[in-house]
Amino acid sequence: MADVDSISPDGRWEIVWRITKDFNAYFEVEMQWDIVVRNRATGQEFETFYYEEFANSQGSNNTGVKHVELSADSGSVMTHWVDGRVETLKLPRDEQK
Repeated sequence: MADVDSISPDGRWEIVWRITKDFNAYFEVEMQWDIVVRNRATGQEFETFYYEEFANSQGSNNTGVKHVELSADSGSVMTHWVDGRVETLKLPRDEQK
């Protein structure tokens, strides 16, 4: 299942979270998501990030991108990583609306 997390202010881009792994056993849980930035008109995927949660009796560990947001001017996407990094990626401007 994929859920649209957000849409850019100009309506051209969307962020979609897709579950790619959902494992739940008695002593272990593992969840993985792809976070896709795609053009709403064409469906073309611009970039894909990942997020993973893992937990067992020894503890838990999260890796990847925990949050993705589109800029107010619809010109870039900002990624917030579990390790504290924040990165900005410019979106193409030459695509049709």
